[in-house]
Amino acid sequence: MTKVLDEASENTSELNEVKNQKTLCVHDLKKKLRVKQKRQFIINTIILSVIITLLCVISVLIYQSL
Repeated sequence: MTKVLDEASENTSELNEVKNQKTLCVHDLKKKLRVKQKRQFIINTIILSVIITLLCVISVLIYQSL
């Protein structure tokens, strides 16, 4: 039982050390955020343009049927 607890505590301390090494500076975090926001903006723009195009096509079809 003691061996299992010792191994578990060693594994936990190793995981904590790895997590601490992966900390990013503010510059890297801001850069990642900008890239993510840019990607999201492009996706939103594409979705909006598709919706507008569909509405225009539907309105033209309705107008022609009158």
